[in-house]
Amino acid sequence: MISDIGQTTKPLPFIKESSEMGQIIKSYDWESTSLGPPEYWSESLLTSLGIVLNSAFPMFLFWGEDLISFYNDAFRPSLGASGKHPAIGKPAKEVWPEIWEFIGPLIEGVMTTGKPVWFEDQLVPFYRNGKVEEIYWTFSYSPAYNGKGEVQGVVVTCTETTASVVNLARLTESEKRFQNLVKNASVGIIVLSGEDHVVQIVNQAYATLIDKNYHELLGKRVFDVIPETEADFKQLIEQVRTTGTAAYLTEHPYFVYVNGEKREGFLNLVYQPYTEEDGSVTGVMALCQDVTPQVTARKKLEHSEQQLLHAQKELKMELEAGRQLQQQKDDFIGIASHELKTPLTTLKGSMQLLSQWMANEDVSPKVQRLIQLSNSNINKLSHILKELLNDTRINEGQLHLNKSLCSIAELFNDCCESFNIISHHQIYQKGDLNLSVFVDRDRIIQVIINLINNAIKYAPNSQEIILSASEEGNQVKISVRDFGPGIPAEKIPHLFKRYYRVDTSGIQYSGLGLGLFIASDMVSRHGGKIGVESEAGAGATFWFTIPLA
Repeated sequence: MISDIGQTTKPLPFIKESSEMGQIIKSYDWESTSLGPPEYWSESLLTSLGIVLNSAFPMFLFWGEDLISFYNDAFRPSLGASGKHPAIGKPAKEVWPEIWEFIGPLIEGVMTTGKPVWFEDQLVPFYRNGKVEEIYWTFSYSPAYNGKGEVQGVVVTCTETTASVVNLARLTESEKRFQNLVKNASVGIIVLSGEDHVVQIVNQAYATLIDKNYHELLGKRVFDVIPETEADFKQLIEQVRTTGTAAYLTEHPYFVYVNGEKREGFLNLVYQPYTEEDGSVTGVMALCQDVTPQVTARKKLEHSEQQLLHAQKELKMELEAGRQLQQQKDDFIGIASHELKTPLTTLKGSMQLLSQWMANEDVSPKVQRLIQLSNSNINKLSHILKELLNDTRINEGQLHLNKSLCSIAELFNDCCESFNIISHHQIYQKGDLNLSVFVDRDRIIQVIINLINNAIKYAPNSQEIILSASEEGNQVKISVRDFGPGIPAEKIPHLFKRYYRVDTSGIQYSGLGLGLFIASDMVSRHGGKIGVESEAGAGATFWFTIPLA
């Protein structure tokens, strides 16, 4: 059975007391195996077994025709907490049935040819720890010879690499995810390796910034591809690589040449040292975000803001100049009005005496006409002077109200009395005339007279003017309606502005354009509102409201 069997006086002398597998071998019933008791084992078997048991490296031995199994203490952990151990003394095919299709031919090949085989990170799943586990091995099968040079067994030298294979797979997957992340990132990413800054990793987002395809960059020195950027960026990249300190640039200008034309823009950049597992810096990773649209928009906005500030400054200066000019005009009007008031009052008194004298004397019609014309012009001048004085008081805050209780009938009668004498227009009073108001009588009469005057002035061919009053909530609405040509719609928003005069059909009317402005101010001081409604060809209705008493 065994070609070089010889009895030993001290079987298995190489087994140490501390060897767990050695003690199992000593206590095993070898007579039940094809090898027989140890004292009859061949020298080649004992030699091979001694090498296996005393090796610190995991080893397994298949011996004889039945390929009886031996292994050392270093191999024992690979069998797991439960499962195949102890497998010493058992035939190989009985120990490894789940992988026999793989290892059987390997063992037979070594036994018949004497040629060793070697595998690295080979998946050899077998039963351990209560289940079949996927286990990776790096191992060799080598022939074991007897004294005649015949192959009697197979020595297995092995190490389990499951952890490293799994870690490598995880690392590969992580690298794949990283590559996908880089590839699909919306920002430009490029990894430059070594002193020559060779492109190791790059995505299309980066390549697009310089109008390239990423395949045109891989494996090339980046400054060979875009030499125009070397002056701006090489020193900084080299600094990050040599110091290991990251660098950050915000809205940094850059340019590249695309088809011979200069393309300029702005980038947010992060330069990060690219480190290996041992911590050494081998390159630089750059993240590039094109912020050209944002920077351009912001610069335009800043320019617009500067223009706006400049325009505001100029407007402020113009307004101040206008205010000063208005103040000078107001000062002049105030002085002139006061200076004219006394002589005009004297002239008016003299004309009144002259009119009384004329009534008792036989005066020619021509003289009477001249006196009437003079009185009319004096009245117009008095009205203008009164408007100027009121405007001055408004500007200086000196226009005060002296309120008293009165009826609408009293106000209307006072207004219409003089007009019915001097005007050919017929003024009709309508509405609720018994309503009472608490107002400055003279000021409100001035407002109504101003509105009637405008109706007569701008509607000379309208024989009727309607003066009406109505109660609206806690207000009285007073209206003056004429049947003249009306007011163009584009002029209505300006009617109550200072010095604004309506000029229709090229006709020039007397006045300073202060009447409606003063009327609006007086109504407002009474807590009311003023407005107008008009249609072309259908006359106009001016109205204002004042609170009921």
